[in-house]
Amino acid sequence: MRFALLSLALLWALASQPSPAISGLLEVEDELAIRIHLVEGGAVRVMLPWSDGWMVVDEVSSFDLSPREGAFTASRWGRVGEVVATSVNAVHLLFGVKGGRGVTYSLFPAGLGGGRGSIVLKSPPGRGLFSLFYPSTGYLVLVERGIQLIVDPEGAMPLAEGDELILFPQRAPEDPPLEARVENWEGGAVEVLYLRSGWKGPYIYSSIGGGLCPGPRATG
Repeated sequence: MRFALLSLALLWALASQPSPAISGLLEVEDELAIRIHLVEGGAVRVMLPWSDGWMVVDEVSSFDLSPREGAFTASRWGRVGEVVATSVNAVHLLFGVKGGRGVTYSLFPAGLGGGRGSIVLKSPPGRGLFSLFYPSTGYLVLVERGIQLIVDPEGAMPLAEGDELILFPQRAPEDPPLEARVENWEGGAVEVLYLRSGWKGPYIYSSIGGGLCPGPRATG
């Protein structure tokens, strides 16, 4: 099944300001798109692959639109402008990197979150957006501000009341990773299995909490 994101603003932006990050994404198979209106009581809507329009699944309860700096450590390895982590009780959106740590906004179900960069929804964990509709990591994050569509979220900070977040799936890579083997110690090797090209690596932890670099396989 295919669907098109029905936003004239998005269509205009793609036509007038083509970007390698979002070109060719208007038709996506078997995925959903999400819109979140940043006002108290604002609708959280999804478009499903088989639906004819947007469906309300949740609403915004409260928010603090000051971005959260110094986010969780792994956020620095994400791509700015994408969903960097997701689960049934939080969705983290990476808007920038500062001082080696992510700058994020985060969606939370009722009773969780709070503080800078928090957007708390009305439904409890496991319900509403956090039931079947929360996005995968790698979703694009766009900001609609009036008639303007901002495709670089770093330039949209801080978010403003009345903005609308658009979370939009990207096409899967031609050679996606399927599996990883990790030796869980300093100097341990990491190998990654890709769909088409098979196993790659090993890569070696340069230090605990550090990055990966090519190297000989570590021995225990």
